[in-house]
Amino acid sequence: MSFRLFTSRLLRHGRLWIHTYTKQEAKAKIAVQSHHQNVPEKLSKGQRFLRHQGTSSKTDKQQFINKTLRRFIGPLSSNWKLQASKRLLYGSADSFYTAQDLAANRQFLSKDEELEGVCYAVRETVSYFYDFYAKENAEGQFHENLSLEDLDIGEPIGIGCSAVVYAAKLKTQKNFGEVSEDLQYALAVYDDVEMQEIPESSGVSEKNEKIEAETKEIQEVSPLEYPYALKIMFNYDIESNAVALIRAMHKELIPAIQFCNEEAVELKKSLASETNFLPRHPFIVDIYGVFCDQMPLLSQAENLYPMALPPSLNPNGYGRNMSLFLLMKRYQHSLRDFLNQTEVSMRDRVKIFAQLLEAVTHLNRHGIAHRDLKTDNILLDYKPKTEDITLVLSDFGSCIADKKNGLKVPYPSIEMDKGGNVALMAPEIISKQPGAFSVLDYSKSDLWACGTIAYEIFGHLNPFYNGNTNAALRSATYEVQDLPKMNDNVPLFVRKLVRAMLQKNPQKRPATDVAANILQLHLWAPSQWLKSNKMPSSKEIIQWLLYLTTKTVCEGRRKVGTENVFRWSQTDYLLICSFLSRVSIQRIKEALNWIQRSNNFVLHVI
Repeated sequence: MSFRLFTSRLLRHGRLWIHTYTKQEAKAKIAVQSHHQNVPEKLSKGQRFLRHQGTSSKTDKQQFINKTLRRFIGPLSSNWKLQASKRLLYGSADSFYTAQDLAANRQFLSKDEELEGVCYAVRETVSYFYDFYAKENAEGQFHENLSLEDLDIGEPIGIGCSAVVYAAKLKTQKNFGEVSEDLQYALAVYDDVEMQEIPESSGVSEKNEKIEAETKEIQEVSPLEYPYALKIMFNYDIESNAVALIRAMHKELIPAIQFCNEEAVELKKSLASETNFLPRHPFIVDIYGVFCDQMPLLSQAENLYPMALPPSLNPNGYGRNMSLFLLMKRYQHSLRDFLNQTEVSMRDRVKIFAQLLEAVTHLNRHGIAHRDLKTDNILLDYKPKTEDITLVLSDFGSCIADKKNGLKVPYPSIEMDKGGNVALMAPEIISKQPGAFSVLDYSKSDLWACGTIAYEIFGHLNPFYNGNTNAALRSATYEVQDLPKMNDNVPLFVRKLVRAMLQKNPQKRPATDVAANILQLHLWAPSQWLKSNKMPSSKEIIQWLLYLTTKTVCEGRRKVGTENVFRWSQTDYLLICSFLSRVSIQRIKEALNWIQRSNNFVLHVI
């Protein structure tokens, strides 16, 4: 072939190829733009994969129901399958549909980004249902100008060196939101307030039965006459205005849902650039409102905290006229009191420990260290009828939430505060010496404190805080072999995990989320995963995650006490929801590796 002929054919076919390629690229670009017009530019690989594969038409959802539920969920009851179909066909479950549909197709789930795409969809799906699991979701129920005038304050229920806590309730019943006329009447009967007119549309007996049922429902939801706790901060030296108070005490507000002063809202926005605030979590205390007001003279104030009162209320007082107030959900017990007063099964103790680790994992993920973990700062709700125990972390006044430095804080001077609880301070923190390049690493300090509290959860004295100064270990000088043995009735994996969490070298401790995963796997994973040395495949892990997600989505909204063939409590759903909201296949495999390694040897001092 001559050079001229070769050149002419190359140009002709090249122009045709370029024209065809350009046309196809333009069509693809238009299609992508129309499909992603509302998608942020920066997406992870898993997100991009889901956006490309996802669809939300009713036909596609029906196909998903037909081909996926049977394959992945197993032999569930027909009634439950029908519920699942209705929720997924007509509800907002696009992300969950996409995850299940990917798993149902055998050709998928081969690349890391595809596996991450399924986990991303699971996390997204569970996040939509967080509000359904909240014990009492009062977010948005309090108006923006909440003040002491809106509250009926009862007796004191707790006092510390920096604050006092009073029982409280709203003077009106607006905190229950929109309720039916029957429910309003039941509220009037229950709280002994002015009764509202009963509609005449139904008979008296039917009306009485309905009122009795709804009143019983209210008592189950909020059995306390004063369902809230009002925390009043002591103010000795801060200027009496909202901006100064919130700036000085902003650590207390890390988990706050709503700021009720206009100045407080603006100040929170400015603090957000330097402070990490917590998204809501089922195992973190619910703070419904934050506001500043004049210091009141309340019941027993002159006996309990006379020095914190301003001179206008107590001539010998040193307090300022204005202080900071936090309105939060009232919990029935502290962990210490609950364990001392209540018989708790071993499985429930494991769940309490799992909730504590889930709470600390949530803090750790958002760059926050509590630094004052102890049983007095861990609160519980207990429902004797269902034996349901729900735990929350409270009192964030000593926390670290530095957005700039994260959990590794420079330690240039000994004057810097290391935290609030010296007895339960991690070895790497209490033994750290200040210096020009010295850093306090709080990445695993709360995990170490949880290991000490585990002794109390499982019926032992805390070896570092047992009331006997001479017998108590010191975190700066103890050795691992000094740790006391746990009783044989404590599960072996718990004893091994606690011992690993209390290693002096933080590098030898498991990651906080891996420790939480270990407990979650022991509670919910197939038993053969925990006994054998064979690691389950990614496909098997995905199947299990999708089963938990489907079960949570379809059953989690049931009220406590309703018929449940699976016999999972509200706390069980909260635990699973917390786990799924941060799930990662890689971290699950790390937890399984830890379990399988620990099964291959027996610790000498357990």
